[in-house]
Amino acid sequence: MDEPTTNLAESVRATIAALTEPDKSGVIRMSRELLAHVMGVTTKTVERRLAGERDFLLRELTAIADYLGIPIEELMGEKPDPEELAGEKHVRS
Repeated sequence: MDEPTTNLAESVRATIAALTEPDKSGVIRMSRELLAHVMGVTTKTVERRLAGERDFLLRELTAIADYLGIPIEELMGEKPDPEELAGEKHVRS
């Protein structure tokens, strides 16, 4: 993988790993079992993805983002543009 791809993969892994770890109040947003179910894979596959042994597939990222109700860009570590989100809400109304 070239460096931009590696950085993106690391960002995705870090963002998704954060969902499966307890936050400051001890709440886990998504268990690895639930993550596997949402992705349509086994928990072993989730472990491999998070360990960096295998890359996440686009369909898996899309499924996670859809389940969480967030833009896929957020899983990639990008912060969505508030003006763009406001425009999306306006269009959907």
